[in-house]
Parts: sequence; structure tokens; C-alpha cells
Amino acid sequence: MKQTARAYVALGSNMGERAAQVRQALGLLQAHSAIRLRQISRFFETEPVGIREARDPQWFVNAVVGIDTEFTPEELLNVCLSIERRLGRKRDLEAPVEPGVYTSRTMDIDILFYEDRVIDEPSLTVPHPRMHQRSFTLLPMLDIAPQWLHPVLGQTMQELYQQLDHTQSEPGPTDQPALTAATV
Repeated sequence: MKQTARAYVALGSNMGERAAQVRQALGLLQAHSAIRLRQISRFFETEPVGIREARDPQWFVNAVVGIDTEFTPEELLNVCLSIERRLGRKRDLEAPVEPGVYTSRTMDIDILFYEDRVIDEPSLTVPHPRMHQRSFTLLPMLDIAPQWLHPVLGQTMQELYQQLDHTQSEPGPTDQPALTAATV
């Protein structure tokens, strides 16, 4: 039997049926025999960060899922990218015209943590390099793992959230339930 690792994965959508797409992505993750969903945050509706488009973009529906997986970090990344493509994301058309400027997307899946490992490769950076600056990742993490320790910053999710600039629009839970509340 392969050894399993705990990972936390963020999911977000701001195009189409946003909550339905997040639920579909959760189902596609769960369909892998090497992935077991352990915790699912509530869904949060959040203002788009860094998106500049001709029309006003929809707000995101975001969630974080805690999983146990037999996949390596690189294999898990490939699964996440495959799910994004299956749900209509075209990353090759989304290259930012300038740093920090993004486009709307049907699905965005990011590996936030993989155990307490620190990975800095061209294709994968774990922990996610900006997650500690974003309430749309920290609030869902607070929902399911408030005491999770960031392996680089040495602070819990609760501590990181308390340090955020709370003058920006604060995410709120949607009326759309996740697959189940908190723990699967």
C-alpha cells in the first residue's frame, strides 16, 4: 500500500454556474482512487483580485478541500490541471499581459499545501506563494484547518488571517452548500 499525504487544494470559479463548477471539480477530485476528500470548506463568494476586463467580472465562488492522496505533488498538480481543462479552462489563452493581472476562469485549482513540504520548481511552488495574502484562501482554510502551520512563515492560518488588511471586501459564505459540511 502506498503512503498517503495530506494536501490542501483551493478551488475557484467566476464564470458560468460557479458553485456547480466547484462542486463538479470536487467530484472529479474524489473520483480518483488515489485521492480521498477529508474536509471541505464552506463556499465563499469573493471579489475578483487582479482581474481587469472590459466588462465587470463575476465574483468568485471559492472553497478549500483537505485531501489524503497517494499522488506526488507533481502528479497532484497534473490531476488539478486536467480537471481545469475538463471544466473549460484554457490556461494558454490566459497569460497575463502584465504581472498580477489575470482573466476570468471557469475553474482555478491551486495546491496550497502538501504536507509541510516546501517546493520551488518552475512548474510548482508549494506552499502557494500568495495564499497568505488572500482572504479567499485563508477563510476557507480557517473553516477546515485553522491551526494548520505554514511551513515557511511558521504561523497558523488563524494568525495569518488576523494579519490581513481587512479594509478590502471581505468574502462571505454563499448560500450554496458544499458536498457536505467541513468533514467528509
